Amino acid sequence: MPTSKKRKPTTRRDSQPLPRVTAENALEVATLALVQASFEIVREAELRITAAARSGEGVEEALAVHHELRSGSLGLLVAYSKLAGLPDPRDSVK
Repeated sequence: MPTSKKRKPTTRRDSQPLPRVTAENALEVATLALVQASFEIVREAELRITAAARSGEGVEEALAVHHELRSGSLGLLVAYSKLAGLPDPRDSVK
């Protein structure tokens, strides 16, 4: 009789573990978690745009949503950079 296999949680190779949370860096760590989650949402939106384009559906609305998601992710990344004392990521893109 076959038994069901339990799925092991998968982790992304490129994702770094969150730093240890202290009272001083709680906001920084929470913001980093938001940045990582927003990047995943943007990747999911890109997959949906590709699927819509392949099926012949209109992608205009999906592209507009993708733009809004990317803008929000950039805002979170800027906030994290300021909290962590890192340079503004917008300054490196020219």
